[in-house]
Amino acid sequence: MRNVNKIHFEKLAEFIRNRRFTPTQKVLFVDIILYAGINGDAFPSQQTLADDLSRTPRNIRYCLDMLCAAGLISKKRRGFSKSNQYLISKEIYFRNGDSNRNPIASHLSNPFPDRPGNALPPNVTQLNNSIKDLSEEEKEQIEKRKQEIRERYSFLKGSSRK
Repeated sequence: MRNVNKIHFEKLAEFIRNRRFTPTQKVLFVDIILYAGINGDAFPSQQTLADDLSRTPRNIRYCLDMLCAAGLISKKRRGFSKSNQYLISKEIYFRNGDSNRNPIASHLSNPFPDRPGNALPPNVTQLNNSIKDLSEEEKEQIEKRKQEIRERYSFLKGSSRK
């Protein structure tokens, strides 16, 4: 299996468009992604990052602390006179080809994925069918709660259904 790095661009775009973060924090995070290796870890020194972004090392430390607090990266000290290790969140950076997507084998004109994906969460129908496993008392409580909701939100469309 070849080692492939994948970035979850939807999550990255969500981060870039988030107004909570400053432009320096956003560019710093992308710069760390560019330094990342196969396992999603990067080893640039704070001085290197400061030089890349034309900022002071103190400003870089502050931005790194904010990114750590947001859970986008985690920081690990590697020892005296060595740069820190920055590990990028798995939500944004997939390691060794792991992904939450099912690749389509389009080169084979095949609509089925190359490999099986993760199990899907139960849908509403499956949850509604699980009522058979409940006791009579639990079923009565559910029906009572449904009725309370229908009465409270009678203005909603479809509230007359049973």
